[in-house]
Amino acid sequence: LYCLRDTCNVYLLVDGDRGLVIDAGSGAIADQLGQVGVDRLEWVLHTHHHRDQCWGTPRLQALGARVAVPEHERHLFDAAEAYWQTRRTFDNYDNRNTFFTSGVDIPVDAMLEDYETFVWGSYDFEVLPAKGHTFGSSCLITEIDGRRIAFTGDLIGPGGKLYQLHAMEYIYGGLEGLMFTVQSIRALDRRQIDLGLPSHGEPIEDPAGDIRRLERRLTRAAELGRGLAIAPA
Repeated sequence: LYCLRDTCNVYLLVDGDRGLVIDAGSGAIADQLGQVGVDRLEWVLHTHHHRDQCWGTPRLQALGARVAVPEHERHLFDAAEAYWQTRRTFDNYDNRNTFFTSGVDIPVDAMLEDYETFVWGSYDFEVLPAKGHTFGSSCLITEIDGRRIAFTGDLIGPGGKLYQLHAMEYIYGGLEGLMFTVQSIRALDRRQIDLGLPSHGEPIEDPAGDIRRLERRLTRAAELGRGLAIAPA
């Protein structure tokens, strides 16, 4: 397992001469494949639709890689151009972070369906829905070298922090993203992972502790912002 620091963290899993990438960044990982013995890049799995994750995906598709994306965000990949043609931009109070969608269509070969398993070689990726940073994000959980590892996208970062606080405001003045993030990190906590690999920042070495820290912070933010309480787990 390798990590390239790009517009996001790009994770490359190698099995013999084959490779699989979690998020694509700028596509610069293509220049590194030969150095680690990868002759065939077979898949790009995306945690969510934002451009820092996927603007280089077409470059990897040109190498023969297939693409799998979260089921609820497929339209923001393979119908991105139609999305932009109908996207309201005037007097718009919908703040969901879809303004960071790709500007061009990215063909999709498979969907990462909630609670299902994506199989590649000897690796089984559990697809855990991870609403929060975006409405249709996914965490991908697998075992590597005896450790249970979660590719967390932008759901949670090291130290129990968020990559972007403003992404929590789905509608003007709303706190839906906070609530969804709490639900998602609680579900991740139940998976008892050993290591979290986020899209930005260092690895999450203390997943359980960082989940607790983030939950406390989000609960407090909700209480301060709207007087709303998040029900205990």
